[in-house]
Amino acid sequence: MSMRQKGNRQRIYCIANLIPYGKVATYGQIAKLAGCNPLFVGYALAALLDDSDTPWHRIVNRHGQVSIRNDGKPDANQRIALQQEGVCFNVHDRIDLTKHRWAGPTLDWLVEHGFDPINQEGDT
Repeated sequence: MSMRQKGNRQRIYCIANLIPYGKVATYGQIAKLAGCNPLFVGYALAALLDDSDTPWHRIVNRHGQVSIRNDGKPDANQRIALQQEGVCFNVHDRIDLTKHRWAGPTLDWLVEHGFDPINQEGDT
């Protein structure tokens, strides 16, 4: 079964698991690769079990910030996990995406794993 035939969550988790230590991706970047809406990426990550190995903490908003949670505050654990990987925040609590942003999988990887690199949507 190709990735095109799998659900959005499986595609999102597959891509998220590729983000290397010390790098981040944006919700829009993951959404574009998975062929879904950036909001769905957030919902899928929120649905992960606490003991999941998927590196959800490496996905941030398009401004390079840890996203706000239901209580109106950024997730302190996410920030700590990123800092432990060497990801730096500036005085405005933003990550320098030019330094820490993951370039994403290669076109060959996308095709080999059944992703459709032509029909993608989402903001980066």
